[in-house]
Amino acid sequence: MPSGRSPAPTVTGRPPSRLVRWETWELIVAVGLALVALVGAVYPTRWTAADRPGRWFLESVIRNAVFALVPILLLVFKHKQPLLGTLVPRDRVVTDFGWGLEIALAVGAFNVMAIKRALPALEAMNSGAVAASSAPYPWHYLGVYQIANMRELVLFFFGWGVFPPLGEELFFRGFLFAAFRRRMKAGYAILLSAVAFSLIHYPPGVSVLALRMSHLEPMVATLILGIVSATVYEFSGSILSPIMIHMGLNVSFVVFTAMGGELAGLVPIWILIPAAIIFLLHFFISSKHLFRRKR
Repeated sequence: MPSGRSPAPTVTGRPPSRLVRWETWELIVAVGLALVALVGAVYPTRWTAADRPGRWFLESVIRNAVFALVPILLLVFKHKQPLLGTLVPRDRVVTDFGWGLEIALAVGAFNVMAIKRALPALEAMNSGAVAASSAPYPWHYLGVYQIANMRELVLFFFGWGVFPPLGEELFFRGFLFAAFRRRMKAGYAILLSAVAFSLIHYPPGVSVLALRMSHLEPMVATLILGIVSATVYEFSGSILSPIMIHMGLNVSFVVFTAMGGELAGLVPIWILIPAAIIFLLHFFISSKHLFRRKR
């Protein structure tokens, strides 16, 4: 290491937001990207396209590549911080993976319960019994419900279940939350970043006047997800757990909604409720040191 330069600060036990001082112009870039994503979500998606899974996959790749590359490029080339050492502490990979997996399984169990409740409405939309103006759920849900072959399942699995958790967590937790955290208390930063994260999940193609409570479910779910992910990120110092939590929500939706919700119909409620409770209890027991700051 060249003389006169101190070694990079350790990440373990310290919130990553205290290691990188994101500047104001970088925060403006983050807000600008979020607004662009919000406009793209509000603008009606052309679900009548010939290849809806392919279109969704391509849009997901482009959108999440932008989300991921902005903080990565700024972190590595401008702030001169190592990517993995800052976002994923090397000595915490195993524990962060375990904590993320436990919450992801719990989130997935709760999500399957919500999918089971939504299946009758999705079937009504699929059969044409519900008009587009009065659809109880956003129409892109129907694209997942209508998955009928392995190609479509793979495209939606990666375009919905894998790429968004990677790109959005790097952006909204690793970048936006960290920028807010430098300027305000943790609670305000967590809430503000979660609200921004929720806004970009406005149901596509649904006008404000036609909003229903079921239309708002994705925004409510992502608001809760944003609060949980930012809280775990603040205290663990690792982006790995938030990524896995996000994947638990998205992957469970794709897998259990596909093929007309066949898999969701096979899993009884009496298994899902105890499973979610057990995963959450085991997380809080095994992660007793997660929310205990080091001196």
